[in-house]
Amino acid sequence: MNTITRDTIFSLETENVSKGFYGHRKQLLRVLNNALLKGEQPVLITLTFSYVLLFAAWSEAQFMQVIHTPDTLSDSQVNSIKDAKNRLGMGEGWKALIKCAFAKVPGDDVQVREKEARLIKVIEECIIPNSLLRNKIAHGQWSVALNREHTAQNADLTNQLNELDYVKIDLLFQIQQVIGFIVRDLLQSPDSGHFRFFWQHDTKLQELLSKRSSWNIDSKLATLRNRKKNVSCVKNGT
Repeated sequence: MNTITRDTIFSLETENVSKGFYGHRKQLLRVLNNALLKGEQPVLITLTFSYVLLFAAWSEAQFMQVIHTPDTLSDSQVNSIKDAKNRLGMGEGWKALIKCAFAKVPGDDVQVREKEARLIKVIEECIIPNSLLRNKIAHGQWSVALNREHTAQNADLTNQLNELDYVKIDLLFQIQQVIGFIVRDLLQSPDSGHFRFFWQHDTKLQELLSKRSSWNIDSKLATLRNRKKNVSCVKNGT
């Protein structure tokens, strides 16, 4: 792969990630919120699966965008990262990418290694488990998840299918988006930009991670009802 080709791929995937995804996400979230407010459970379930698939598509595009960032990784590194992702899944691809990105930081600072370990932990706790679930849905296992060999039911993933929550899926989107920002900074400016912006991104990341236990359908419904009530009060002048 030459530089022009990588630039082109990066440009195309950037268009996919920004223009292609955000408009669809905004529209789908609007309809999901409306279905939740109205208590339209069948609609909510159907749209939640659609949102999972949309997130999976965006996740793939974002990953490909980052690894093709111009003038950063070598061709062999890009191929190695793609190989890890293709053989072992998206989560392992992200781990390989993060390791390559941190390897660009000069020196062997303990703090840098701690940063790397923290990001790898987020991948292991958030991205990898949900990648498995998204793969099941993408392969048509919407009600019952099967094991890799298709010889038995995967009870754990089946339970997760039945408990799908678009609010938590949207939180995962935000988490992965911030991880992408951090890795891009590392790739593009490992000796200056990374140090300027890491803690800003990390603070946002930690805020999102802290919400994993409290952000769900119930909390979202309460927020939407309060918002609707406040709008009604403003219109009525009360």
